[in-house]
Amino acid sequence: MRKRIVLIHCARLNDIAPIITMGLWGIADYLNHAGYEVTIVNTKSEELSTGAFDVNNVINADTILVGFSVQWFPNLKESLMLADEIKKNYEEVPILFGGFTASFFAEKIIKNYESVDFVICGDGEKPILELLNVMGRKKMYPTVENLVYRDEFGRIVKNPITYITIQNEIDGVEFASFEKYLFRYKENRNVLPFNLKYGEIANFDIIDFKCQDTFFLLTGKGCNVNCNYCGGSHESQLIINNRRKCFYMKDEQIIDTIKQAISHGYKSFYVCYDPLPNNPRYVSWLEKLATLNLEIDLFFGFWSLPPFEVINKFKSVTTNLIFEISPETISEDLRKRVRGFNFSNKNLYSTIDTLVKNKIYTWIYFSYPLAFETYEDVVNTRRAFWKINSEYPHYVEAFYLKQSTDPGAPIYNNPEEYDMVIDSFDLNYHMGQINKKGNILVHHHKDKNKLLDIEYKHIAIDNILKKIFRYTLKYFVRAFPCIEKFLEFIDDFYEKKDICIEMSEAEIAINLRNYVFSESTFKIFEPYLLELISFMAAQVQICISEEKIDFLTFVKSDLEDIQNLHLKVNPAYCICTYNYNLVAVYKTLLINKEYMPVIKLEQPQYYAFSKIQNEFQFSHINETLYLLITGIEANKNKPVSYTLKEIAETYAETQAELDFILHDLKNTVVELIKQHILYKKEEPNL
Repeated sequence: MRKRIVLIHCARLNDIAPIITMGLWGIADYLNHAGYEVTIVNTKSEELSTGAFDVNNVINADTILVGFSVQWFPNLKESLMLADEIKKNYEEVPILFGGFTASFFAEKIIKNYESVDFVICGDGEKPILELLNVMGRKKMYPTVENLVYRDEFGRIVKNPITYITIQNEIDGVEFASFEKYLFRYKENRNVLPFNLKYGEIANFDIIDFKCQDTFFLLTGKGCNVNCNYCGGSHESQLIINNRRKCFYMKDEQIIDTIKQAISHGYKSFYVCYDPLPNNPRYVSWLEKLATLNLEIDLFFGFWSLPPFEVINKFKSVTTNLIFEISPETISEDLRKRVRGFNFSNKNLYSTIDTLVKNKIYTWIYFSYPLAFETYEDVVNTRRAFWKINSEYPHYVEAFYLKQSTDPGAPIYNNPEEYDMVIDSFDLNYHMGQINKKGNILVHHHKDKNKLLDIEYKHIAIDNILKKIFRYTLKYFVRAFPCIEKFLEFIDDFYEKKDICIEMSEAEIAINLRNYVFSESTFKIFEPYLLELISFMAAQVQICISEEKIDFLTFVKSDLEDIQNLHLKVNPAYCICTYNYNLVAVYKTLLINKEYMPVIKLEQPQYYAFSKIQNEFQFSHINETLYLLITGIEANKNKPVSYTLKEIAETYAETQAELDFILHDLKNTVVELIKQHILYKKEEPNL
């Protein structure tokens, strides 16, 4: 029997998507070629597919090693907690940590957490094999490259980082063998470790683009750029991996990975690897990919600006494209100091124009706080953020996000050099802060600046407003003569209403609606614009409910005979009618860049709003479902059979039609109960 190795990826405690770093699949296949049986466990996949994760279902008597992938800091706490649990039940099974964050904190992890036996710093392919060959023979541990461990006297030993993966060593290694390595693949295939829909992040429902399950494509290792906040920067790579230069996957290996992922149902691929902006190495595999005529989506995170010829290469593969560009700031000088390389604002806007003309969806990322930035830098960047969001059509969306610091990043290593302060360098302190501060390491400006603090507060609320109103806010901004006037208005709103970040989204939305209505200057608005703002605010308000619902009040036997069942509508779910064709309005305004009268329909449109796990959902429904939900609400004291008959009689002309419609409605009610849209009243109010 082959010796078994379990590799575990602990999703973030607050993550909704079970995303695994690609390198873990390569490690699994590398070890498999060496004769080991390898199982990859994604705790989030298990939770999503079965409702819970039990480590006892994973480890057995044949398990000789449990490895944890801790590439990024937010995964560390949960990994350490699970390692403790494993060690209590399986004392003799060695536990190994690896990845960027594990490498950076290697000695501190070994010192403070007895459940962790080993950490491999940097690249792990060959060192893991070396460790497996000498396992249990402590005197041989000094021969294992990149290893941190406790010797026979309990002393912490860190071997030199001498092993660095090169391309030839991973030739033939597969990075998408889910059926071979994923624990309980059949049960988890519907929540595979990369099933992130970008449409869940960016609301593209109102336009002609649908994002599908996304695969994160590995195309190389290393970095030539030194962004001062990044734990994968050139400086960080030197410290953590001893890697001085990049290597790139062979074209054939990349394309084979894409084909393999497609066989598992993936149709979208995300790449974020652009270390040589002036000499893009991804052009050649794009050319080969184009010849295959695959129906896929491509998302690419550019570290620079994509040249025109590169844009054409992507278009030759697919027309479903999303590009990400991160200028970070609108200050060209600051951008150069923060990122290590630069591009002008003129070229930035020119590139955006080109991407719009080519109908490529583009996300623009700005960040705060940045090293060396001034109050004027932030004001100007905030102005650019709103300008991009208001003046460009629907193919472009800008984000202004709070930045964190990765372990090993230049700012983390030398905060004084960047006039920054890190909360603490103590690992135990960081562990205590996870989930209190969004699972990030926080950096601050050395000198407190009240004006900057105010602007940061405004940016944070800007993002809340942008999230609440989505594209409607674009039109709202464009109603002002210039961005400066809009910022004056919105900042005045923040101050007059004493808006704070802790205020609920519903409160902010309703306050803005009322504030807009109260301003006499807004009489110049087309009436529909105010109605759109009001409607969007109502969506938020409808979906906020303080009522606690016990969904366990269902009685399954009741579902077989619903005639006399008294039902109630989930207060987090609402159906309403609206006589304006909003989708048509959105498209018209975004594409044509002008205000036009709203198309009023002869027949009303029906919309369903729901709030599930703090996520707002919106959808069109048919008239029958509208009548069913509203009828149950209107007939709260009557059994559901009354409402069903009432609806069926409005449609049926014969008894046969009446029976058919009643049967269909009963099945619909059962399905709505299963979806928690309807639930049984505890006591009928007769």
